[in-house]
Amino acid sequence: MKLTVLPLYYAGHMMRWAKTSLVEDPKGFVFLPALDGTDPETGQMVPGMEAQQKMLLKKMKQSLEEAGSGLKYIVELTWWIVGHFPNGIEQYAPFMIAEAVFNDFFEKECGAAPIPVAAMPEAQTFVATGDEMPLVIGLIGTTGLAKKGSLVAMTCTAAIP
Repeated sequence: MKLTVLPLYYAGHMMRWAKTSLVEDPKGFVFLPALDGTDPETGQMVPGMEAQQKMLLKKMKQSLEEAGSGLKYIVELTWWIVGHFPNGIEQYAPFMIAEAVFNDFFEKECGAAPIPVAAMPEAQTFVATGDEMPLVIGLIGTTGLAKKGSLVAMTCTAAIP
């Protein structure tokens, strides 16, 4: 299986911050719907951004592995953060906490933190070697999520190698 991240074009113009994934020869795909910080044992939302981010990443890893995939095979991830963002979501303190948890988790579980899409070459393709993780991440700020107390949620699509 080969994963290539390509620049995304719209009406002949390259979208500066957008990329798309091309997966060659997968056995299939796993689509995980909205994962949140609900503890599956209690059915209760764990308190706080850090705990919710850790819980949903733990559930993501387990769900992907049970389906025959894994964190290294994620080709798209959408991340929702609840809050108010007058200076942009990347400057929002709870997002910075969630991002640190996210990067630490992937570093520990996969041996490498994801490569931010914005850091990839704009006009070039990027072919993953297996040790690198070029995640195509959509980051969305919102004022609320479906479950009361939820501060963060993610969906993802992963290839089955």
